[in-house]
Amino acid sequence: MKRELSALVFGLMLAGCGGSSGSKKDDSAKAVTPPTPTVSAETVYRAAKCDIETPASNVRFFVHEKNGGLLSEAQSQSGAVSIPWGDNAQHLTIAYEDISSDGSKTLSIRSELELTSGDLGKITLFDSRLNQQCNCQNVTFDLSQIRSFYSDDYYDIFIDSSRAYGSEIFTTEFCASGDSLSPVSVIIRPISDGERGAVARIELDQHVTGSVIQLTPNLFDAEENQGRIVNVASNREQQNFWTFARTEHGHEGYSSHGAYIPQIYPGIFDNNYIETSSFDTIFSNESSYVEYYTSKSEKIVDIAATYDMTLPEKESGYTLLAETRELLEGFGVGSETEYDFAGSHAGYQELYMRLYGDDIPSWRVYAPIKGQIPELSLPSDIEQQFDTDKSASFILILSQYNTSGTFNDYRAERAKFSKSDSLLWPAYFDNHQRDSIRIVNN
Repeated sequence: MKRELSALVFGLMLAGCGGSSGSKKDDSAKAVTPPTPTVSAETVYRAAKCDIETPASNVRFFVHEKNGGLLSEAQSQSGAVSIPWGDNAQHLTIAYEDISSDGSKTLSIRSELELTSGDLGKITLFDSRLNQQCNCQNVTFDLSQIRSFYSDDYYDIFIDSSRAYGSEIFTTEFCASGDSLSPVSVIIRPISDGERGAVARIELDQHVTGSVIQLTPNLFDAEENQGRIVNVASNREQQNFWTFARTEHGHEGYSSHGAYIPQIYPGIFDNNYIETSSFDTIFSNESSYVEYYTSKSEKIVDIAATYDMTLPEKESGYTLLAETRELLEGFGVGSETEYDFAGSHAGYQELYMRLYGDDIPSWRVYAPIKGQIPELSLPSDIEQQFDTDKSASFILILSQYNTSGTFNDYRAERAKFSKSDSLLWPAYFDNHQRDSIRIVNN
């Protein structure tokens, strides 16, 4: 590593000299050395309960060459880093520590393969000690009147995405970074298909702190509060549905429909989405099991349309497991492992992998759908934390965003959104599909 660093510094020194010459020529005739490309990023600590942030320093960034060899290390200062990205730079690994409320730290690793120069966006770490700066309040809802009107036998009630199981008094915590709390959605979801649900949007700031909010049936009476059934085409016997809206406050109007016909509430919310998923256990023994999980999300742009929410069948899970096993077997052979998921997942952009366990740091890898995985070298103080004889678990996720573009186009959109002040999704992320394999060792 010292040799790589000295070569980098020497190269920068030569670039700074501008190519000296004994002859006196006009400055305009001198060769201009192009600036070295960089990879930049912001690094912040965020509270777990609200969006309070503070700059994070000393986040470690490791630059790798194509074969995974370590070229250089940089650290963020005052919440920012800019890394020279020369011709040999190919991959980047980030090592960071989340902080719990008692001050203990947990190391995590994130690797970005086949990275090009540019802005990586905001790297968010969590510091639970910042929760003390959040404006958090316990809010109590009295559901007795709507329980008498909307019987438990026929309706489920959701408050801010949490299901109020049969209770007449429901208390939960809401937090904000400022004085104002975000609105809360209360959804009445029918259990029987064909019935319309309803939603009420409660402005918490209009209620006295510590008071009980009485929910009454008239809150749900207006036509704009009524649900609209989403027509879907589905194929899996065990297929669950969710609906939600994406607003300036983030997710609102979230409702889990299980296998029931999904509904949205366009009279209250713009930017409505439907999501469906299904999972199968495709292998199991005493020491481990394997799950195949597949999901799909679509933005609702026409309530009269029928949305194709069909998902791959269980047999696709066995195919993906075979490809995953081939990938894992390749890790033990040679310095680079070639992979290609484009054949079975044409149009997909991203491969995501995560290795995790009780005794090792979580390691996340983001890569194109086809390429090579090198033997990434890291400093010994990090590598030694993976020296354990205990088994770890593994997740592989393939993602498709229904838009044209390469994996690096996706990276650029992700970086842009990570730094945006708006919680509204860019159009790039409106529709997506994911297939995943999870291998869990007991």
